[in-house]
Amino acid sequence: MMDEIIDKVKQWGFDRNFHISSNFQKQKIKLFEECKEIIDSHPTIADAIGDSFVVLVQMYDANKIKRICKESHIILHANKEDPLELAHGLNPQSEILLRYIINVLRSIAIQHELTLKECVEIAYDEIKDRKGEWNAGLYVKSE
Repeated sequence: MMDEIIDKVKQWGFDRNFHISSNFQKQKIKLFEECKEIIDSHPTIADAIGDSFVVLVQMYDANKIKRICKESHIILHANKEDPLELAHGLNPQSEILLRYIINVLRSIAIQHELTLKECVEIAYDEIKDRKGEWNAGLYVKSE
């Protein structure tokens, strides 16, 4: 189930002080870098998809992401009838973007005969023991 791997990823970030030290704007840049890897790295596409999702989990509330992952369709228009529209402080535009990114990642995974969960598990297995330090709002892994 996605909930379990999302919890592991969120805890990984918590253990490394993402909730205190990360800079949201710099995390957006990191997300774009990870998404670019999806385009550039066909042989490691699963890891690139998973890495992108890991960044999303650190940027946004994990419970919000769990609910979106359970949905099977893309919602193009947030409105007052949508109970998730303002949940956890996300404005409607952020909500739409988050839903869109998650669904794009899921779609790319499916095109490569993978599931989003498999991709996130691959990325998590690679980072779970990673050490690093904070530098100007970004987590920099130790080599």
